[in-house]
Amino acid sequence: MEERGHGAKLPEEILVCAPRTPAHGAAAKRRSEGLPSSSLPTEEDFGKGPWLAMKTEMGLDERDPGCFLRTYSVVMVLRKAALKQLPKNKVPSMAVMIKTLTRTNVDAGAMFRDPTGEMPGTVHRLLLEERQGAAQCCC
Repeated sequence: MEERGHGAKLPEEILVCAPRTPAHGAAAKRRSEGLPSSSLPTEEDFGKGPWLAMKTEMGLDERDPGCFLRTYSVVMVLRKAALKQLPKNKVPSMAVMIKTLTRTNVDAGAMFRDPTGEMPGTVHRLLLEERQGAAQCCC
C-alpha cells in the first residue's frame, strides 16, 4: 500500500463498506438496508434510461480514470470527505440519480445514488426553482 507523507492514504485505499459518519454527516448506505428485495437497485438501472442518456449526451465513460463519474462517485466522495480531500469541502461535479426528495422550507433533502452506492445530500433551492418541472417528472 503506497502512502504519501505523514501516513496520508490515497482515496482508493480507504474502505467505506462500514464507514464512520464524517463530520458533514454523509455516509454510504448499504443498498439492502430498508429496501424490499424486489426494489433493490441493480447495475441494470445504470445501463439504460436516464443514466445512459446522460452519459451519452455528455460523452462520459466511467472507465476513464479522469472522468468525474469515477473521481466523484458516491464511494469516492465519501472517501475524499473522510480524508478531507474535497476542494473547499465541496463536490465540484457529480452525477447521481435522485432516489428520494423531501422538500423543506428552504432546500430539499435527497438520497442520491450511483453505481457505487447511496448517500444523503441537499438540493439547493435555486436548483429546485430552476428545474421544478424536471424534478416533478423524474422523482
